[in-house]
Amino acid sequence: MKNHFLASAASGLMALSILAPSLVHATCDIDTAAQTAPALTSSNWYHRIDGAGNVAASHADGYYQISSASMVNRAAWLDATVARMPVYKPFRDSAVGVVTGWMYGANSRHNALDYANGGASFRVDAVADGVVLWVGYMPSPGNVVIVEHTAKDGSKFRTVYHHLRDGRDEDIARARLTKTYYENGNGAGSFASADAAWKNYQNQANADGVALANGVTSAQLTAIESRWGTPSQTIMVSEGQTVKAGQQIGMAGLTGAHGMNSSVTNTHLHIMFARPAEHWVGGVKKSLWTFFDPHGLYALSASCYQTEYPTGQGGQADQHAAHYAPFFQDFAGLDAGKFQQGFNYFASFGWFPSTLATESSGWTWKMGGSFQYNPSAPVTRTFRTFAQHQSDADTWIPLGWRPDKVVGMTAPDEARFTAIYAPITTGFIARHKMTPSWFGTQINDNYSAGYLLTDASAYLDAGQLFFTGTWVKQPAVTAQYAYQGMTETSLWDTDDTLKASGFKMVSVQKYWHPGLGERYLAIWHVSPKTLVPFVDLTPEQFRSYRDLYAGLFNYRVRHVSAYGGKYAVIFEK
Repeated sequence: MKNHFLASAASGLMALSILAPSLVHATCDIDTAAQTAPALTSSNWYHRIDGAGNVAASHADGYYQISSASMVNRAAWLDATVARMPVYKPFRDSAVGVVTGWMYGANSRHNALDYANGGASFRVDAVADGVVLWVGYMPSPGNVVIVEHTAKDGSKFRTVYHHLRDGRDEDIARARLTKTYYENGNGAGSFASADAAWKNYQNQANADGVALANGVTSAQLTAIESRWGTPSQTIMVSEGQTVKAGQQIGMAGLTGAHGMNSSVTNTHLHIMFARPAEHWVGGVKKSLWTFFDPHGLYALSASCYQTEYPTGQGGQADQHAAHYAPFFQDFAGLDAGKFQQGFNYFASFGWFPSTLATESSGWTWKMGGSFQYNPSAPVTRTFRTFAQHQSDADTWIPLGWRPDKVVGMTAPDEARFTAIYAPITTGFIARHKMTPSWFGTQINDNYSAGYLLTDASAYLDAGQLFFTGTWVKQPAVTAQYAYQGMTETSLWDTDDTLKASGFKMVSVQKYWHPGLGERYLAIWHVSPKTLVPFVDLTPEQFRSYRDLYAGLFNYRVRHVSAYGGKYAVIFEK
């Protein structure tokens, strides 16, 4: 009979299988003109206009269209157009969707996606970590932000955001310069020759500016702000600023003549993705920023884009997988089935789970956790039975991988185990299915032998309480505290006491004790890091705290656990 001692050995492989992208929307064919622009086609050069309607500054680069005529190897470039870092949709409101796809219509390229929410504004986020290259205003695209994103391998792509809001009064004042800009040599002379969109934009801005200056009723102000937003709805980033994935850039609007077009309810985000491509320029190869479809579709109909990841069709020529991740890198309340998609996506560029939480409500299984860059490519196994978990350990330990973080989960038939493995670099002890008394004895005995408890979890199996635990050999005995059976009050009281002595909470889990009800298990270590713990967060609260600590203050998610649809998280910096 096997015992539960899992020990020693180096090097390993990813344990989750890679799933091939499924083929979707087979009827959404690539439009014949989607990737065949004339050579060196570009109308996307960005400038900043001054208060006199003149160009005051220019962005250094132009942006070009996919062209079989000028690109050195269009097919190879498209094949290499894959995500190399986490990329997310530029919004988080589930009501937002695609209203214009890669093509405006037959043989008319859009080279972008328009996202909208029925004319209502919505929050616009950075799609990935990056640096803001440009913030400016032009009468056609309105307020523009350009962000450059650099992956670990050095590859780059850029995102270009059009039509953002930048304060009601400022945007109206800029829009009222449209005619001046046009007649200052940027149009065909007299504004009378301008197209309807330019005229409509000028006229609406004039009317709204005059109304505000003369005093407006509440109803009039509401109508004006439905178009231009409020004075406080401004661009929230500046040139040279580093931004995090999911960080707010601003609000979707209709600034620019081609933001408003002919409708005062045309609020939307026009976003363009570009990466370098070699084009023939006068017989010389030159690297130019070239637009691509982040969905990988290059389709004509917007309805083709209303689908979950992956949206690329894959089976048709010159298409590629979607860049967008199926969920955010730090997550809670995630359906277990979707986790596999995410694993495959993140692992493709070297990101793996650093912590995982699991829970079940009957046969509905949910997960929380964090994907982070890890070049060691740790083995990850999810929802294993007791026998499977033991078999996994027996397989991976001889290959140099040890159980590092193990979560025991109560399930309808028998307990399930999820494990993240780590390379074996020192002695360790990993046990699962320990009774409370055995767990307590192990804490004391292993500590006396120089092993530090680094991870633990509690779960029920057939109504009985059990624990998992991982101990790692230390070069010198490091102080620790570990307590189970605590109420929430005693958890925080203990935390206050231990913090005063230099100990910091590194792990916490809420669980059900058959005799005592809801209780907490927690571990404290001496650590130079700043650690901030929270318990009982909804998935929405989890994301809000993540935005604050990881997105704004550069913390990372160190630990996540789950209980009753709520999540505990510890941030570390």
